[in-house]
Formats: sequence, structure tokens, C-alpha cells
Amino acid sequence: MRSATGLLTGVGEPSASINLVRKHANARELTGSVTGGIGSWNKYFLTTDVTNPLSADGYVHARIVAKKELSDSFRDLAQEDKTVLYGVLWLQI
Repeated sequence: MRSATGLLTGVGEPSASINLVRKHANARELTGSVTGGIGSWNKYFLTTDVTNPLSADGYVHARIVAKKELSDSFRDLAQEDKTVLYGVLWLQI
């Protein structure tokens, strides 16, 4: 484990922590963001996050998050290619 869980439990104690923050699609208008970065070992990533109401009265919303990450490794001939796609449909009653 990494971060606070790994520091507090010590070696040999299996444990984990889970963040239960819900990712709602509750924007009243079209909103979004695009982030990207470059890191060591030729790491490149791009993340997009778009939220949009689908109905005129604002009771139906959608959210889509996509991420693409490419990187090399300290090991010879090792590469990583990760793709994440997340979508949610939110109905306000």
C-alpha cells in the first residue's frame, strides 16, 4: 500500500483505503476540462472530463471522463499503454 494507509499499517499487514466520493454529473450547463502532462521515462497523458445536461428542465445529466497514458520504463523494451473511459448518467428526481 502507498500513501497514508501504507505508512500507518507497516510491513506485512494487508490493508487498503477506499475513497467513496461520488462523481455526479450535476452541472447546469456544458462544462469540461482537459489536462495533460509529461513525466519521466517518456510518460505522456491526456485527460478530458465533460459534463452536460441532456434535458431542457435539467433533470437528466451525463458525464464522460477519458484518459490516455503512454510511458516507457526503466526496464528495457517495457512500455505501458493505458486507456480509461468512464461514463455516468444522472437522473434528478
